[in-house]
Amino acid sequence: MQEALASLLESVPALKEAWGRISKQKSIGERALDYVQKIFPIAELNELYGDYSSFTWAAEMHNCEKKCPGVGRCPTHGMKPSVCIDEKGGRTIYVIKFARCGSSEQIQRQKEIECQITASKLPKTFHEKTFENFDTKGIEKSIVDAKGAAMCCLQDGASLVIAGDRGTGKTHLAAAMVNKRIEDGKVALFVSVPELWDELRETTSNGKGFETMAMVKSVDFLVLDDLGIERGTDWVGERLYMIINKRYQEKLQTVITTNAKSPSDLASLLGERGDRIVSRLKEMGRWCTVKGRDYRGRRRQTVFMEK
Repeated sequence: MQEALASLLESVPALKEAWGRISKQKSIGERALDYVQKIFPIAELNELYGDYSSFTWAAEMHNCEKKCPGVGRCPTHGMKPSVCIDEKGGRTIYVIKFARCGSSEQIQRQKEIECQITASKLPKTFHEKTFENFDTKGIEKSIVDAKGAAMCCLQDGASLVIAGDRGTGKTHLAAAMVNKRIEDGKVALFVSVPELWDELRETTSNGKGFETMAMVKSVDFLVLDDLGIERGTDWVGERLYMIINKRYQEKLQTVITTNAKSPSDLASLLGERGDRIVSRLKEMGRWCTVKGRDYRGRRRQTVFMEK
């Protein structure tokens, strides 16, 4: 039989060449082991657990990110096969397991961020607010300084009060901080102070006000927007002091925007407990006062002129 095959191959050169290529090809088991040994050099063939074809398929998918068609068209829906070491019956085995690929993880993370932004109660108007799209071209130095202070606070964890004129970008900066904190994996909450008081008044009677207060006092990162707009009654002052004092004690980062011109101005707006509240805020971090023309109005004017 061997002699007949050899004679046939000698008589047909093309067949001999094809047979040579085939005979040099590795078996599926050998190819599977080659792939596993690139990752775990000491692996042996009898330690591969499962069908050899699953290992060769994982080898083909190893660098799939370079030619990714998108998660929507991915044959494994964004789940990438890879070799993992495991144990079965007291012996080491190598198995194929699935984990999210880089593209899938990015999409999943984006979905999580979107959900967290919604949960943060950040108004839709501010969902896209970032430091990058806070345009400082041609605006007053105090506003530029406030942007720098906000960015520094994200680095060192200090709290921040952004005070001053209406329309100077205070809420944009606070929203940018919320978005960055969420991007960093923190739980953040954006609260309009007048709306918070309305909610607490409505929910105190049914017992849910306690839950709202607990959330505001304990969340990782809190923005209190438009503090001082509402008259500083005893009821308002008591609840605000409870929030600020608790966050001060727990060293939780807090950002406040206010139209007050100075710490003493804010203290007077907050009523009887104003001095104590402002004193706590000063100990917690930085105070920035911004002055200038309406930032929003200038942005609208710029867009109109560009068009």
